[in-house]
Amino acid sequence: MTEWVRFRFQAEHDDSRPIKFPPPGPWWETALACNGDFATVVAYFPKERQGELWDYWPEANEITKTDEKEIIFTSRFPCPEWWENKNDSSLPPPVNRSDIGKRKTYEELQLELGKAVLESLEYFYRKDKQ
Repeated sequence: MTEWVRFRFQAEHDDSRPIKFPPPGPWWETALACNGDFATVVAYFPKERQGELWDYWPEANEITKTDEKEIIFTSRFPCPEWWENKNDSSLPPPVNRSDIGKRKTYEELQLELGKAVLESLEYFYRKDKQ
């Protein structure tokens, strides 16, 4: 059975997603700083891969970690859809943060993400119809 490390850290406030996808475990943005300087992220990594945190979040700082025997999903930390379906090849690949660029306007991001969002919506629509 895989043992896990639960990281809690500060990440990029504009876009706290990992720069590579998928990360080796589920993750969540849990809060934004009041002054908007950073986002707080919680991410699980298999214990043997814990050194890879910076491969996914190179800006991670103020890091705390705890060893966990298993991942516990709750209403605050629900199982992400991509993690639940990580072996589903029909699920369209998510957009990587590094592909989008930083500090773009909301309208620019909408245009860039539009296709990926539509593909995801089509996937879930087809899944619901089955």
